[in-house]
Amino acid sequence: MEYVNPLGEEKVYKLLIKFSLPAIVGMMVNAIYNIVDRIYIGNSSSLGANGIAGITISFPIMIILMALGILFGVGGATLFSMKLGEKKIEEAETALGNAFVMLLLAGFLFMILGQITLKPILIAFGASNTVLPYAISYMRVIFFGAVFQVVSMGLNNFMRADGNPKLAMLTMFLGAGTNIVLDPIFIYVFNMGMEGAALATIISQGFSFIWVVSYFLFALQVASSILNAVLNNNLYLYGGDIAVSGMGVVNSLQTLLIMPVIGMNQGVQPIISFNFGAK
Repeated sequence: MEYVNPLGEEKVYKLLIKFSLPAIVGMMVNAIYNIVDRIYIGNSSSLGANGIAGITISFPIMIILMALGILFGVGGATLFSMKLGEKKIEEAETALGNAFVMLLLAGFLFMILGQITLKPILIAFGASNTVLPYAISYMRVIFFGAVFQVVSMGLNNFMRADGNPKLAMLTMFLGAGTNIVLDPIFIYVFNMGMEGAALATIISQGFSFIWVVSYFLFALQVASSILNAVLNNNLYLYGGDIAVSGMGVVNSLQTLLIMPVIGMNQGVQPIISFNFGAK
C-alpha cells in the first residue's frame, strides 16, 4: 500500500500539535548537550569555573556550527516538502541529496578551518590566557565531530518533513542520552578533563548522525554567534574569567527558553511547505 504523507491529509491544527510538540521537545533535549557538559565540568575539581568559562567562550562557535545545519536543513527541507506536495518525488529526492552533500561539505570545511584557526578565533571571542587552554582542549575535539552535528541537525528537518516528527525527536534523545552517560565516564573515571567532555559530545552526535542517515538510506544563527563573541570579550574586560563563567550559566537557562520557539518553527515549516506544494 502506498505511503501517504499526513501533511497533505490531516487538519492543520492537528498537524501543528503533532509536528511542533516533538520539535520543541527535541530542541530542548538538544540544548542539554551544552548544559550537561557545564554541569559535569563545573563539578570537576580540576576544571571548575575555568572549564565553564572555556565552554562559554566556545559557545559562539557552536552556534555557527548549528547555523550551518539549519541553513541547509531548513532550506532543503522546505523545497523537499514542496516537491512532495506536488507529487514530484524524484525532485524531492534530488533536494534531499543536494542538501546532504552540502551538509557534509560544510561540516568538513568547518572542521578543517576550525583546526587551522582555532587559537586566534578563541582569542577573538574573548578567551583570556587562563581560559584559553581549556577552550582549546574542548574545541579541538569538537571540531573533529563537526560533520556529525551539521548533518544530524540538517537531516533532522528532512525526517520531520517526511512525516516522522516523533522519529526526528528520538534522534535528539539518542544523542543527548548518550552524552549524559558518557560525560561522567570520560571526565571523572578516565580523568580526560575538557577533552573528555568534548569526546562524549561528538560520540553522541555520531550516534545521531548514524541514526538519521540510516533513516534516509532506508526510507538567523550567525548573528547570535557574533553577539556572543562581543559579549564574551566585554565580560572578560570588565569582570574577568568569573564573569565569563557566570554568563555560561545564564546562556544555559536562556537556551532552554529559546528552544521551544525554534521547535515551533520547525513544526510549522513542513506543514506550510507541503501544502503550498500541493496547492
